[in-house]
This record gives sequence, structure tokens and C-alpha cells, in this order.
Amino acid sequence: MRVLAFIALGFLSACASVYDEPVQIIEVGLSEGGPVQAKCYFENKNIKHVFFAPGTVSVQRSPNPLYAYCLTANGKEAFQTIHPKFSELEQYNIMNAGLGFIHDYASDTAFAYPDYVELDFQSVKTIIHDVPPAKTYSETVLEEHEKEREAIIERARRVLSQGEKFPVKTDIKN
Repeated sequence: MRVLAFIALGFLSACASVYDEPVQIIEVGLSEGGPVQAKCYFENKNIKHVFFAPGTVSVQRSPNPLYAYCLTANGKEAFQTIHPKFSELEQYNIMNAGLGFIHDYASDTAFAYPDYVELDFQSVKTIIHDVPPAKTYSETVLEEHEKEREAIIERARRVLSQGEKFPVKTDIKN
């Protein structure tokens, strides 16, 4: 029985779950100078946190990347993908022939996000549509008359190219 207890203690001796919590605190800083605050969303397929940065957020450790989106009141936004890495304590699982890694992976303590993340803000991109200003009534009427004039000239060229003569009215009075 003592041997079994010693073996069980040996398996857990290097386990990251003994030393690390499944929840990790990440400090979030902003690259924007001055006293700026941003509303931030951190999420992956298992969690979603909303908080204000600069500040801290508690997230569940996970093998999935964490997607960060922050928006300031003056319209600047930041996007960042935070990839987890294996916890520094995972290297000690060699002491228990790697069996502690199975427990760490199942409890998500095998992974760690960076303790500090700085988000880089960029100005919100403005989409400018190249649309001319609306025409005035006189411009519209002038354009319609110009189109009619061009149509009449085109008709006249066609008639002349076929060798026909224009009907001429002789009863024009001055």
C-alpha cells in the first residue's frame, strides 16, 4: 500500500495542476499614450470576457487561442490573437514519465497565456465612396437636352451616310 501511495505521489509531484490554477490572470496594457480606457472583449470557443483596459482579466487556461478586441471612446480599435504556450512547469513532467501531462492537459493547466499583453491601437479606417454630388435641376435639364441633341445629330449622320436627303420645308416664314 505504501508503494502505491509513493507511486501516486510521484505521478503528481511534477504535475502543473498542483502548482497552477486552471484560471490565469492576464494584465492588459494599451499602447495608446495618455489616460485612455478601452472596452475589451477576450474570447475563444469556450469563454467570453468583457472588461475595461488597462486592467486585468481572469481567463480559463485553454489550448485554444484567445481573440482580443478593444475599442476606445475616440474610435480607435485593436485586434490581437493571443496564442497559448505550454506552461513552464510542463518540463518537470519528465520526473513522472510524462503521466502528469495527461492530467494537466485534461484540466487545462498544461497551457498558459502571456501574463502581460499590450494592445496596439489603430485609427478606424474610413471608407470613402467616390460618388459625385447630386445634380441641380438646371444641370439635369441641360444634360437631357444635350442627349436629345446628340441623338438628333447621330440620326442626321445616319441619313446622310445612306445618301438620303432631308425633307425640307419651304413654307418657312420670316
